[in-house]
Amino acid sequence: MYEISGKIHPAELSGGQKQRLIIASFIAMRPKILILDDPTSDLDPAGKIEIIEAIERLKKEGNLTVILVEHNPELMQAFADRMIVLNEGEIVAEGTPDQIYSNIEIVKKYNVYTPEIAELKTGSKRFTRIRDFISMIPKGAKFESIGRKYSQVQSKTILEVKDLDFYYEDGTHALKGLSFEIKRNEFVALIGQNGSGKSTLSKILSGIEGNFKGSVRIANLDLHDSKNRKQMPYHVGYVFQNPDHQIFSRSVYNEVAYGLKNMGLSPSVIDEKVKSVLKSVDLLDKINEDPLFLGRGQKRRLGVASVLAMHPEIIIVDEPTTGQDYKMSRDIMELLKRLNEDGTTIIVISHDMRLVAEFCPRSIVLNQGKIIYDGSTFELFKNKDILDKASLRPPQIVSLSEEMIRLGMADDIFLTVDEMNEAISRVLV
Repeated sequence: MYEISGKIHPAELSGGQKQRLIIASFIAMRPKILILDDPTSDLDPAGKIEIIEAIERLKKEGNLTVILVEHNPELMQAFADRMIVLNEGEIVAEGTPDQIYSNIEIVKKYNVYTPEIAELKTGSKRFTRIRDFISMIPKGAKFESIGRKYSQVQSKTILEVKDLDFYYEDGTHALKGLSFEIKRNEFVALIGQNGSGKSTLSKILSGIEGNFKGSVRIANLDLHDSKNRKQMPYHVGYVFQNPDHQIFSRSVYNEVAYGLKNMGLSPSVIDEKVKSVLKSVDLLDKINEDPLFLGRGQKRRLGVASVLAMHPEIIIVDEPTTGQDYKMSRDIMELLKRLNEDGTTIIVISHDMRLVAEFCPRSIVLNQGKIIYDGSTFELFKNKDILDKASLRPPQIVSLSEEMIRLGMADDIFLTVDEMNEAISRVLV
C-alpha cells in the first residue's frame, strides 16, 4: 500500500485494505504485546498469509508476543505455538493446533473450525496435515474422482452487464469493461483480491451507485434510470461487507421489520416474518436488543436476516461467514442454498475458497477491475495461473488432490471433503 499511501483517503480503501492499514498502524509502534482480533477476516487468501508472515517476522526480530483471535485453521497451524479454546467465558481446551484439531470431541462440541484434512474418515486415526494423510495411503492405491461437467443453468437471464466502466471521483478506474450474464436460480461466487472491484460492482448491481458507463439491466430494468434504482431493494438484497454500514435501527426487531413496513405488509405478517427469519439466523433471543451491542458476527447475521425477510429475486452477500463459528457459517450457507433451491439467485462475495468450492458451481474472478475468469469453479481450481494472478489459494482438499496426482495416486482433483471421503470409502476398505 506504500505506493498509494499519499494519494488516497482511508475511506476510499476496500474493506480488506482498511484492515491492513489498521494492522500496519499498530505494527509501526513496535509494541511488546500485539492483540489481533480476527485480523485477516476480510483479506484475500494471499493477503492473509502476507499479514501473518509480517507479524511472524516482527515476533522473531522484536521479541513480540502475539495473541491472535482467529478461526482459520491453516493460519493457526502455520503460525500459532499454542491454542486456547474459549466457550461462554471459560477455557475448555488448550494445546498445540494439531492437538486441538485432532480432538474430535472438542472440535464438535465447541464448533471449532478444523483443517479439511481433519474431516477425512480414515478410521480411528485423525490427520491434520497433508503429509500425514499421504503417508498412511497403501502403496499402489488409486483414488478415482467423480468426474465433473459444468453446465450453465437453463433459465431466463435475470442480470445482464455489458461494457461496464466505473470511475471514482478521484479518477480511480475501478471497473473496466465488465460483461457477463447471470441466469435466474444460479449460485455464483464473485471472487478476487482486495481492491479488485467486487464491492463496487455489488453496489452498482444493488442500485446504490448509479454513475457508471455501459449497460446494467436487472429483471429487465435499466439501472441508468434513477427510478429503477430506487426499485432495486425489491429485486436485489445486498448484505454489506461491513454490517455497520447497513444497520441503523435501535432494535433488532425494527431492523428486520423496516423493509417489510415499506412493502406495506400488515403488522401480523411483519411480526411472523421477523421472528421466522431471526430464528433462521439464531438471533431470536436478541429480538429486543440494540444492534449496537451485538458482536460483529451477530451483526453480520442481522444484516443477512433483514435482506432475507424481503425475499428479493437476487441476494448478494459480501463475506457471509466472517466472524462466525463453524456451525453458524454452515447454517448461513445452507440457508442460502435452500433459498437458491427455491428459486432465488445467489451471488456470494468471499475469500473463503472452501465455501466457494462447496456451494458455488460458477465463479467470476475479478482482478484490477477486469474479469479474468468466468466459468466452472471446478476448472478454476485447476488453473494455477488464474489463482496466482488473483491472489487466491485453493481449498486444502484441492491441494491434497494435487499432491496425490503428483504421486500417481489420483488422476483429477477433488473439490470437497464429501467427495474425498467417498473416494476414501472405495479405496480404504
